[in-house]
Amino acid sequence: MREAEAYPFGMVCYCCGEERDPSMMASLLCHDEVKLCRICIGWLVRQAGGVDVTPRLPVADMALAARFCEAAGFDVEQYDEGYAFVHLADQGVFDLARIEGLDPTTNHAGCYIITDDVDDWHARLVAARLSVTPIEDMPWGMHEFTLTDPSGNHIRIGRRTEDEGGSPWTEQPSAVITSSQRTPDVGAAVTAASMPASSA
Repeated sequence: MREAEAYPFGMVCYCCGEERDPSMMASLLCHDEVKLCRICIGWLVRQAGGVDVTPRLPVADMALAARFCEAAGFDVEQYDEGYAFVHLADQGVFDLARIEGLDPTTNHAGCYIITDDVDDWHARLVAARLSVTPIEDMPWGMHEFTLTDPSGNHIRIGRRTEDEGGSPWTEQPSAVITSSQRTPDVGAAVTAASMPASSA
């Protein structure tokens, strides 16, 4: 586990004892006084038999893909000229892999980011003048939109429509990456953290 950063208005994690940004913290459903950080929640998920799945998106131009991701509010950690890791609020979201000869018009790769803050994400991405579709309530029960990058990857961002009333599903910590299929042309789904206001 890496060393924690210092935050001006941090909260202490009940598990590791480190001070964390409040956006990284969640309370247990039945014990509001027990607050855990996203790092410890991820560890607990693995202890309970959960798995982490990180989508790998193909890109034609790594430099262009990195600039796009940064404009969308993600952090990009370049591994080498052909590979990069994309993070959001200290959480791995997806990887980028440069593929020679990739044709964006025939690229059907993508991933699904699940977040309660769909409308905020959409407003921020529209303000950044990135390619996004309107938000829609889909027949399969998701309130979502699609962000398309220069390589033709379709990054869908959404939440369940039936969660508007605040069910336990929305109150679960945002730290799990799953491999569930939302629609036939979407790859792994990522449960993402709320976007920090400072990254807007």
